[in-house]
This record gives sequence, structure tokens and C-alpha cells, in this order.
Amino acid sequence: MPLHSIIFLSLIILTVILTLPPMASLDEVATSETFCATVYKDPESLPSSVLGLIRLSVGTMMMFLTVYFIVYEDWEETTIYLPGSKLIPTTLRHYGLRSQGFVSIIIYFLSIMKKFNLTFL
Repeated sequence: MPLHSIIFLSLIILTVILTLPPMASLDEVATSETFCATVYKDPESLPSSVLGLIRLSVGTMMMFLTVYFIVYEDWEETTIYLPGSKLIPTTLRHYGLRSQGFVSIIIYFLSIMKKFNLTFL
């Protein structure tokens, strides 16, 4: 990765981290009522426990798919450029954590930090 890209991403991440609200204000707003409140007050709609199980099953499926792609799957991607381009066509091999995108890796990192109550500041 070129140095200017690393510097740019580092500045973006630093800016985002420094502009995050303090944890105390998040704790005031992020209550269980905020996340459990239903939009539809229809008595025939799904109860909160069923909705929670659906969300848990989707999250579990996503976790197993992520582990599967990291451990078992790898694929090659060939870059294609316009004719006459000076860029050289190449094959990119995605394997292990390389099969995950930048956003996925950041989400894993933030989840681990939340789990162990770690903060940047």
C-alpha cells in the first residue's frame, strides 16, 4: 500500500476517533428501551423475543460464513483494463483475512474492544 494512502487512512481514522462522543453520553442514549422499542404497535406483530432470536440467528449465520471464508475459501480475481492502458493486468489472490474487506476487519476490531471494555483514549 502506498505511503500516501496509509497516511490518509490514518488521518481519517484519527479524526473519527477524536470526534466520537464520550462513553457517558452514549450510555445515556443507548438504553435497552431504545433498541427494543417497536415501531409497529400492532398486537399481531412479532414479540421482542422472536425478533431477538431472528437477529441472533442472522448474526450467527454471518459469523459462521465469515469463519468459513477465512479458513476454507480462497479465490482469484483478475483485473481487466481498457485496451491501450499502461496498467498491467494481474491476478489478485484472496485468502485468509485477505478475503475480508477493510470494513469487516475494523468491525471485528471494534467488537473485540467493546467486549473487553477497551478504549482508544
